[in-house]
Amino acid sequence: MPDLFVLVDRKPVPCSSMVKWSVFMANEPARRVGDDRVGKTRVSTVFLGLDHAHGFGPAMLFETMCFGGPLDLECRRSSTWDQAETQHADMVARARGFKKVKVEP
Repeated sequence: MPDLFVLVDRKPVPCSSMVKWSVFMANEPARRVGDDRVGKTRVSTVFLGLDHAHGFGPAMLFETMCFGGPLDLECRRSSTWDQAETQHADMVARARGFKKVKVEP
């Protein structure tokens, strides 16, 4: 069985029950760190509930991903809620950097 995690006060905690994990994962608002749109780009950061480092290094439990626009499918992962918030803000800033600004003559 894979290493399952839930969040308790925004901190990842191992979970040995597939039922408890499934119930937690169904509560999407509890897992969402951020969701922003910048032009045609959607930047989404969520708690994954599974270690995407697969035992190599620190557990990668959060993912920031871009959908659409010039950063489409760009992805970053992190270990903690605080790192995920920073990662989300950084990706939003990057997406804003690609947004064309109309310059008046």
